[in-house]
Amino acid sequence: MSENQTSGTSNGDSNKRPHSPNLRPFKPGQSGNPSGRSKRYAERYTALKAELEATGVLLSVDEGVTLELAVRLSLRRPKDDMAASHAASTYQRLLKPLRARRAKAAQDDDSDTLAVLEALERQ
Repeated sequence: MSENQTSGTSNGDSNKRPHSPNLRPFKPGQSGNPSGRSKRYAERYTALKAELEATGVLLSVDEGVTLELAVRLSLRRPKDDMAASHAASTYQRLLKPLRARRAKAAQDDDSDTLAVLEALERQ
């Protein structure tokens, strides 16, 4: 390479990428996603919320918070198998009461529907 050509690195260090003059590196601890949560978070949260509200019972505020924590936990990348196992069991424990309440509501709705049908048959 001649003197006029550059290798695309700053200060001749091969590990560093060239910086544009209008870009600044992130500060330690600063998010690299200025628009907020990832698309995966939104997709998973929406899917789980739709699953839970399919019975017609809306989420209460505390259930919404629990759902949010479960989704955050499901998107973490555990460092080892033990952490992955712990995260999976915690995720299931968070969602179990939410799903149980929906199942009970669906069962109650079925009982009500059955009672109405029996009453109509008697008439």
